Amino acid sequence: MRNGSVIFILLMLLNFVLKAQQVDEVSQKPGVQMIGRAQKDRILLRWAPTNPTVWQYTLKYGFIVERYTILRNKVMLDLPEKITLTPSPLKAWPLAQWESLVNEDDWAGIAAEAIYSEKFEITESFSSDMASAINKVKEIDNRYSFAMFAADQSRRAAQASGLFFEDAAAKPNEKYLYRVYSPVPAEKIKLDTGFVYIGLADYSDLPLLSDVQFTLEDKAAVISWPGRKYNHIYNSFILERSDDGGKSYQATSEVPIINTSNIASAPEYVMKGDSLPAYNINYLYRVKGITAFGEISPPSESVSIVAHPLLNYMPRIYGTTVSPNGTISIRWEFPAEGQDLIQGFKLYRSDKAKGVYQVLEKNILPTVRATIDKAPINSNYYVLAAFDRYGNETRSLSSLAMLEDSIPPTSPVNLQGKIDTAGVVTLSWDKNKELDLHGYRVYRANLATEEYVQITKNPVREPVFTDTIEIRTLTKDIYYKVAAIDNHYNPSTYSDSLLLARPDVIAPAPPVFESINNNTQGITIKWINSSSEDVTKHVLYRRSATDTGWAPIYILNGKDSIGFFTDSLTIVKELYAYTVIAVDESGLESIPAKPVSAKRVDLGVKSAVQYINAQVDRNEKRIQLSWRYPEKNVLNYRIYRAEENGNLSLHKVVSASTAETFNDKDLKVNTNYRYRVQAEFKHGILSPMSKEVKVNF
Repeated sequence: MRNGSVIFILLMLLNFVLKAQQVDEVSQKPGVQMIGRAQKDRILLRWAPTNPTVWQYTLKYGFIVERYTILRNKVMLDLPEKITLTPSPLKAWPLAQWESLVNEDDWAGIAAEAIYSEKFEITESFSSDMASAINKVKEIDNRYSFAMFAADQSRRAAQASGLFFEDAAAKPNEKYLYRVYSPVPAEKIKLDTGFVYIGLADYSDLPLLSDVQFTLEDKAAVISWPGRKYNHIYNSFILERSDDGGKSYQATSEVPIINTSNIASAPEYVMKGDSLPAYNINYLYRVKGITAFGEISPPSESVSIVAHPLLNYMPRIYGTTVSPNGTISIRWEFPAEGQDLIQGFKLYRSDKAKGVYQVLEKNILPTVRATIDKAPINSNYYVLAAFDRYGNETRSLSSLAMLEDSIPPTSPVNLQGKIDTAGVVTLSWDKNKELDLHGYRVYRANLATEEYVQITKNPVREPVFTDTIEIRTLTKDIYYKVAAIDNHYNPSTYSDSLLLARPDVIAPAPPVFESINNNTQGITIKWINSSSEDVTKHVLYRRSATDTGWAPIYILNGKDSIGFFTDSLTIVKELYAYTVIAVDESGLESIPAKPVSAKRVDLGVKSAVQYINAQVDRNEKRIQLSWRYPEKNVLNYRIYRAEENGNLSLHKVVSASTAETFNDKDLKVNTNYRYRVQAEFKHGILSPMSKEVKVNF
């Protein structure tokens, strides 16, 4: 066995194994886990005990592999066909049988030592710290972890460990359920069985690794690829390098690179560092994956890496001078020993020390040590960069030069805003054009005549601002102004003031009834209007004993203090209730006034029109009303009409000298009409309304 190689491998694996033992193995039930891989002409099977205790039992009792034929020619069999593929249990080889394999395969040496050595130690040459770390872990756990990992890296080590089987009798037209278990007596330990369902038709080529990347610093490169993405396929990787344009590749390390992505704390990407032997050489790197069956994938696409000497000399700006004509001269120095390495200089400028620097002048000759900024801004932060033929740059520290500035910005314009019902104010205005603009200050006042108060603790950078105000207040309006400031804190004059009306969320005070009386014309209601200043109208509602709800009968517009209305569309001896609400400019309604009620009484003056009748004449396209009324000295009859469920209104006045009839021709087809008739006498005396008659035209 090659002791030097084994020691190197164990050193590399030590950290991995210690971390792997931190994974929650307790969550796995005692038993065997199994995986399969279809080849073109055979099925490869691999399995592993789930914990060190199970492993100890299986070393003694071995494993039995069974095959159940489930499908044949894509048809499921009525009864699966069972075959035991291992007439006797598979066990780890006897120690003597390992000797030739150990001399050829370092992974087999690790597995053999984990299984058979009297005391499992890495080597006497380990440092005391590393040996101490290993001794803190139970020896059986170490043995189990190294044995399982070695089997993952070498098919021959897995086969010698009793953890591999190759089914060369599999047929292309069949699909199988493979079962592996250990014949450990149940009284010793109960073990779960491993299963895999697979057939030759499941064969597929191994995928190429993608997204190979690198970072480069001087002559050291770190190559990375997504190990977690491939952790269900590859357990380790081979990183190869070519220095002859891809004609030949060599592995960068003696052993594969472990995929730790199945460990909870492992990063998403596998990373491997490599030293580049020389500058200005195009090195190609590619990655191959290794499966638990020892298969090696095709190589990934190559990435090209060329290292160039670093530029280790940095320029220094030692002076800036502001001239009377408004230009600024910049002077610098550069180490003489780095002069032959550079191609020239670039001058960068920003208005802030940690701002975005823009190239002000490029391709300054390498022998030049001064230049002039002909169009400086108020605050100028300069950085000078030296660059070489490879594009490498080294930059100086920033140097500040400021122009004298006593000119304030212009006033902000186009100030706009809005207030929502929650009291959130959103303001906006046009952005100033000054290059040295620092920000804006926002001011507020409740009255146009009072002093404005600044409400921004710090200048706002963008031409927008959000404020929150109280809206449940008697002050209806609020005023805003904005001022701009530059980097020298010179303030502009105020913008034009912006008047915003607070949203009205307070309903008006309710009106109050003063009186309700009967007279010859009907029921007269009088009320005291709402005391709120923003009231625009009052709406009077009525409901009779037979109505299901309140109906508006009168709207009083304006802001009079007293309101009244005579309801003549009432029937004698019926009881009516009334209420009234106030409506303000925002459409908010007051609570209704406490209802009042009255019954229309017969004052002994006139009787109601009786025996009213309505007939439809569709040929003449009319409705003919007729009635009888015995009272004398009638001047006119007042005809009231309503469509559908609308309110009755005066439709026609008919002279009593004609007849007690009326022909209504102003009609709509398939419409319901309601009519009432009222007699009119001298001095405006009116009879009560007739009963209502309904008709469909």
